[in-house]
Amino acid sequence: MDHKVAEKTGTAHNVRYVDDMVLFDSSKRRLHKALEFIEAEVKATKQTVKDNWQVFILSKRPLDFLGFKFHTNKTTIRKSIMLRISRKARTIARAAYASIRNAHAMVSYVGYIVNSDSQRFYEKWVRPFVNIAQLKGVIADEDRKQHQACVAV
Repeated sequence: MDHKVAEKTGTAHNVRYVDDMVLFDSSKRRLHKALEFIEAEVKATKQTVKDNWQVFILSKRPLDFLGFKFHTNKTTIRKSIMLRISRKARTIARAAYASIRNAHAMVSYVGYIVNSDSQRFYEKWVRPFVNIAQLKGVIADEDRKQHQACVAV
């Protein structure tokens, strides 16, 4: 369906993740035509498009998608995710040792930071509390133990 939408509607860019679809174009008219086309295609499969779809100007309001906020000139992390990251960093700092679960979570959160423009957030709220290389070492040690246990059986 993605190829059909791009081909038939002529929208500049299309992004889809599972059941979310985002269309970018300089023309609101073209976006509304694309929505009509998508509704017709979806209706043929006896499904519907949710009523809360929106057309808005990206320069005036960021697009909140997949945990990121996409602005015209930068990409930031959603505020609720930033809070979770900073709380997890402080939790790890307070603990006597980093559990495998916390290590996995923090290394996963670093993926958000790396793929966004959040370097200052990292320097202020994550780096003083955790050592990412050490957490990766915790994960590697645990994986090595599990692998050796599997081989021994």
